[in-house]
Amino acid sequence: MNLQMNLKTYRAAYRLTQGELANTLGVSQQTVARWEKGTIPIKHQHVRVMCVLFECTADELLGLETDDTEIVFEADDSEGGLNLFAEARDYESLFGFVRLITEGGVFDYPIGWNALGQYEEILDYYYGQHTIKKNEWPNWFHFWTLNNRGVFVNMDTVLKIEFINDNEEEAPYIEHPEVWRSIADSDFKEESSELIATRCEKVLENYGEEESMDMASCAKFVYLDGFVENPLYNQNEDLSELVLRMESECVGKRITEMWKIAGPKRERLEYCNSKHILLWEYPLEMHHRDTV
Repeated sequence: MNLQMNLKTYRAAYRLTQGELANTLGVSQQTVARWEKGTIPIKHQHVRVMCVLFECTADELLGLETDDTEIVFEADDSEGGLNLFAEARDYESLFGFVRLITEGGVFDYPIGWNALGQYEEILDYYYGQHTIKKNEWPNWFHFWTLNNRGVFVNMDTVLKIEFINDNEEEAPYIEHPEVWRSIADSDFKEESSELIATRCEKVLENYGEEESMDMASCAKFVYLDGFVENPLYNQNEDLSELVLRMESECVGKRITEMWKIAGPKRERLEYCNSKHILLWEYPLEMHHRDTV
C-alpha cells in the first residue's frame, strides 16, 4: 500500500469526492487528484488534517504499517524528521471507559476495544491469581487512554475497577492525537486547518481551557491525601525517563522508591515517595515527541 492508494480508499470510505476533500483541506481538486496519482509531494500539515478527518493514524494513511516505501514531503516539511505527526498509540474505536474506584476517589478514563482486551488479560494474570500473595503483586498498573493520558495507578489503593460501555454520556470526551498536539503547541488559535481548530475548541469546551492545557502538556500526580500537582512535562527529562523506566519495570514487580521530579531545565527539584501516590498521569502525545 502507498499514499495514493490509501488516500483514495479512505476518501471513498467516507464518501467524499476529490472536490469535497479539497475544500476541507483548502487546496484544489487537481491537487488531491495528483496526490492520489503520486505525481506531487504532499505537505505534512495536510496529512495531519486527513488523519483527524478519517480518524486514522499517519502510518495508516501513508501506508507505513504495510510498506517500506519512503513518503516524500515538500522540502520545507522535512526538518521535523520522524516527529512530524502525533503518535496515535491505542487510538481506536471507543469501547467506553474504565472507572477506578480508589481509596482517594473515583477516576474515569476513556479506552478503546483493543485496550480492553489487553488490560483485562493483565489484570486477570497478575491480580486474579490466588497463588500470588498481595504483598508480592506488582503495585503499579499502566494503561493508555483515548484522551491523551498515560496512567500509572497504585494498585494497593484500588478498591474496584469497572469497565463500562453502556453509558456514553458519562464517558470522558475523546479526541484525535493530532488535536492534542495542536493544543500542546498552543497554536490552535492560528491553526491553518479549520477542522483541527474547531476540534481544539471542542476540547476546551468540554474540559475547560486550563484543564485542557494541563492534559496536553503536563503530568499529574494525585497523592493519597488528596494533594494534586501538575508539573510541566515538556523538556522535563526526569519525568520522561521515569515514564520509560516504569513502562518496562512496573509489570511483574513491586516498585516502592523515591522519584525525582525536576522542573523543566531543572528550575525546581523535587523528590516524592511513590508509596504515597494514588495515581499519576502524563501526556501521551508530548511523551512521544520527547522520546522520538
